[in-house]
Amino acid sequence: VLFDYGNGTAALFQSWFAQCVHGVHVNVAVDGTFPARKSEPKAEHLTHTLQLMNDAGIEWGFAWDGDADRV
Repeated sequence: VLFDYGNGTAALFQSWFAQCVHGVHVNVAVDGTFPARKSEPKAEHLTHTLQLMNDAGIEWGFAWDGDADRV
């Protein structure tokens, strides 16, 4: 499983997810300028995330928006 926190508030829960589910965690530094990708978890904003998943053979992924009210 890949977790893409998008540098948003969901990253505040990264340590909990890491304890509960073995996976890859990216964009975990909270930064309101969203340097890794645009905040909205739309397909056109997740090309790098999808490439990471494909390269690692990961079949499941979760990507949050900036304020963590959508996945």
